[in-house]
Amino acid sequence: MNVKRMRIIPGGIDAVTLPGYLELPNVLACGGSWLVSRRLLEDGDMETVRRLAQEVRIIVNRVRPRADLSPVAQSR
Repeated sequence: MNVKRMRIIPGGIDAVTLPGYLELPNVLACGGSWLVSRRLLEDGDMETVRRLAQEVRIIVNRVRPRADLSPVAQSR
């Protein structure tokens, strides 16, 4: 029987737990509200948002080197 794996997009992730989730084959993407928290938005602190986004990209590049392609595109 050909059973397809359920793909998920977990939330409540932070920079510490992100690599572990990205290593799971059924994780399509991860949510991360820590990147743009309400405080950062209210303070207009886009420099911190930019820095956090760069840190996440480094993690993603390390764990999923072909992250420029979605897992769906990679399977084609």
